[in-house]
Amino acid sequence: MHPKTVREREDLARRDVKLIAAYGSGRRVLDVGAGPGVFSALAADAGFLPVPFDFNHDAARLWRMPGVCGDALHLPFRTASFDVVRAKDLIEHLITPLAFVRDVHRILKPDGILVMHAQSVWSLIYPVANFWDCYEHVRPFTRNSARHLVEDGGFAVRTMLGYTASRNLVERGIAAVLARLAPYSYIVVAQKT
Repeated sequence: MHPKTVREREDLARRDVKLIAAYGSGRRVLDVGAGPGVFSALAADAGFLPVPFDFNHDAARLWRMPGVCGDALHLPFRTASFDVVRAKDLIEHLITPLAFVRDVHRILKPDGILVMHAQSVWSLIYPVANFWDCYEHVRPFTRNSARHLVEDGGFAVRTMLGYTASRNLVERGIAAVLARLAPYSYIVVAQKT
């Protein structure tokens, strides 16, 4: 993947920083699937200690802080080494998402927080960024399947939000309705049990 094709919406990254500030209790954050590092940079600006992590070495060249490249199914970190793990635009790429969630459970400290974005089955109907437009996608998630995934991985769901991204005022109004009825993605905030 070329670095120019790796992008992240700053408004969504800011939302995740706010969620982590609201639900997390520590400062050390692993950003799995960091892409260009937008979230990691914003988290650092907010006083967190982020570690960007991505499979894509091209993305890593864009980070403004040290990070790690590797496989999300084999996280190379010690047990109980992070307070928060954020995974955006990642889970739908994994053939074995439960293995990832269990490894996240391992590397989180007690009561640690997972913030996970999961593309929904509704993303199949969106004309822009349709789920199947990316040949690397394996499965979309329903609200229940996302919930069961994190619960089976040893987490308790604290909140689950639907969202649909927008680019302008008109789209924001439509997106607010769609986020409730047929969201493009879910954000799951779950706590290690």
